[in-house]
Amino acid sequence: MTKEVYIKYNPYRLQTEIKIDDKPVKDTSKLNVSEMRLQEWIDKLPEYLYDECNTADIEIKFYGTKLDYEDLEEVVKDFNKDNATNITTKHLPVKESIEDKEEAIKKIFEKIQNGPVDELKTPEIINAFNQAQSDDFEVNVVATMSSGKSTLINAMLGEKLMPAYNQACTATITRIKDNDKKGYKATACDKDNNVLERLDRLDYNIMSRLNADNNVQEIHIDGDIPFVSSKDTNLILVDTPGPNNSRNSDHQTTTFKSLEDSPKTLVLYVINSTQLGINDDSLLLNKVAEKMKDAGKRAHDRFIFVVNKMDVYKPSEESIPDALQATKEYLEDKGIKNPNIYPASAATALGIRTVLSIPGIDNIDDEDLDDATYDALNEVNGLVRKLNRNKPLHFEKYAPLPKTRKEKIQDELSQAEKNDDKKKQALIHSGIPSIEEAISLYIEKYAKTTKVKTLGEKLKNLVVSERSLAELKKQMAENEYEGQKIAEKIKVVEEKISDGKEAKKYKAEIDLLNADKELETGKNKITKDAQALIREVISRVKNKHLTPSEARYEAKKINVQLKQIQSKVRAELEVLRDKIVTQKAEELLAGYVKRLASLSADVSTAGPKLDLKELMLGEISIDTNNLVDSSKATEEVVVDTVYVKNYNKRWFKPWTWLEESGHYEDVTEEQEYVDATKMSQLFLNESQKSLFENGDIAVKLTKEQVEEVKTRFKEKFVELDNVLKDKMNEIKKYQADDKKNKDNFDNLKELVAKQEWLEDIQKEMDAILDI
Repeated sequence: MTKEVYIKYNPYRLQTEIKIDDKPVKDTSKLNVSEMRLQEWIDKLPEYLYDECNTADIEIKFYGTKLDYEDLEEVVKDFNKDNATNITTKHLPVKESIEDKEEAIKKIFEKIQNGPVDELKTPEIINAFNQAQSDDFEVNVVATMSSGKSTLINAMLGEKLMPAYNQACTATITRIKDNDKKGYKATACDKDNNVLERLDRLDYNIMSRLNADNNVQEIHIDGDIPFVSSKDTNLILVDTPGPNNSRNSDHQTTTFKSLEDSPKTLVLYVINSTQLGINDDSLLLNKVAEKMKDAGKRAHDRFIFVVNKMDVYKPSEESIPDALQATKEYLEDKGIKNPNIYPASAATALGIRTVLSIPGIDNIDDEDLDDATYDALNEVNGLVRKLNRNKPLHFEKYAPLPKTRKEKIQDELSQAEKNDDKKKQALIHSGIPSIEEAISLYIEKYAKTTKVKTLGEKLKNLVVSERSLAELKKQMAENEYEGQKIAEKIKVVEEKISDGKEAKKYKAEIDLLNADKELETGKNKITKDAQALIREVISRVKNKHLTPSEARYEAKKINVQLKQIQSKVRAELEVLRDKIVTQKAEELLAGYVKRLASLSADVSTAGPKLDLKELMLGEISIDTNNLVDSSKATEEVVVDTVYVKNYNKRWFKPWTWLEESGHYEDVTEEQEYVDATKMSQLFLNESQKSLFENGDIAVKLTKEQVEEVKTRFKEKFVELDNVLKDKMNEIKKYQADDKKNKDNFDNLKELVAKQEWLEDIQKEMDAILDI
């Protein structure tokens, strides 16, 4: 007998409702997914349903967005194939335009700023809304040497801006922030984030000069990233140095940190199709595998593997599917299951978007072209012909995009064929538009829904607080008996707030908060994993006798690999610090909410309700990030439209191990060979010593920041209590008595109008966040 399953999922509220045969699932069911994003549990859904329904015949009716439904379809299809089940799916459409929801929220915010409630127009509220609206989304481009990473970025920009040579060349971190404006402006900074140079006009030659300058460590660029709109998202393309090519060890740390899990980042991992198996990327790929393991579909979607330079293959001699299968097996050997592989020819796309886009290029005689343009034109025309004539090189066919996105690409290709537009056809065949579509899809599915949720919740919480305040004022003004009861409750709350003993007790609870257990557990795991990697690296030369030249070579190779491990450890310690500090800030705010609930319970006698949490919801909902950020040592400089943000938070100064001097000299003596076991032991001793020292430093600094957060929260606790007292005083002003009746009559009309207006705003917000 077929079981009927109904699933309603709202990505803007992170709410899921599941019924089986029209009955809610039990509280103990694995199908109770709480406030989790669908992509974090959808992989397990068919298995859970199969176990719960105890049948292979299941019909799922899904009420949600098309993007989320496509993910359901995909996992059900794979499960049916592997388990001989008959699970079917049906989509129940919803209103789901994200752009409409974002625009509606902005309009409501404008309506609030022009409305009758002055309390919703404070600079703090405006700043909180603007901050939530302007969150950056990073696409981190990671690659090893000679992968064509710079060419790929240039192809997406539609302009030759990033230096590209047939060797490792990225020595800086470059951040390109989309602003939809033609032309590029830049700010170059040194390792301490000091501004070295500001440029109002940036081009390839200037970028080459900056990249070659040893003093330049980061370049911040503002300009157009054509395939996205800055109205939709604040996209930043981040060009990171490769794992073996960085003038600054902090850069490697940044690369490893970019792989850490975050809904605000996506990773483009660029692979040279002709050079699989380079050891330089092993540690990075192992880190990717670690992040993707058992983390759900969102983590899987977050990593896009671009197999570049596929145009070099000759379809008559080499199989494209076999080459892609080899890449898949290479990545799976690193622990990356079912990777998102996008074949591409970035050189073709760049040539089409630059050389072939020169106005009138098709009508210019060859003799009128300079040699460089002539050569470039011939090269890209050759690539266009090659891709258009060889169906195996139509790379868009291999892109693992969902059905609707593939159809969109195919529609564009059909139109190009209809118009006999050879350039457009070859551009689509290059695979670059498919990659851009994958990035846009991720932004729409994750970043934009998160943004709508954050904006909507912040705004709604503020409205709820003001509506609660208006309701209490109205009750005070229109009913003398109820007003008296509210006044009595307010008096109890004020006494408790003003009671020094109660405040002292609460501050003592704050002091007891610590991160010792989480820190020790996290640090020990990071250290243990690093020790295993270090032993693996140096074991290669143990029990060997090497000539001095061999020892130099091996020492240099070991040194590079151990520096990568060092960077990995630094990144993990920084992420551990950020996670723990944020967690403790949330615990502090949760403690304050609990305190409000306790105060409300103390006055929950007969009469009108006095919900202090609801009354303060707007204030406490905007403070977690501010609380954490205020404890960090960061700087931000804004000059015109150019931004320079201190991403380089220097928490770990004393990383001293593994200098380039080479340890083999200590054990060579006068012999003709080097005892590699002794050499490896020196590496082991030095790296182990620094590993433990810096782990301890990380713990110390994290504890200091937690203490700083606690100090800031004590200040915030006083501020919040003062706000609460101000609200209590505001309410008391409206208490009805014989002397105030006339004034209250006028005030009451105003309060009723305000409350009705706030109710309407709240209904509009609920409608926006619904599907």
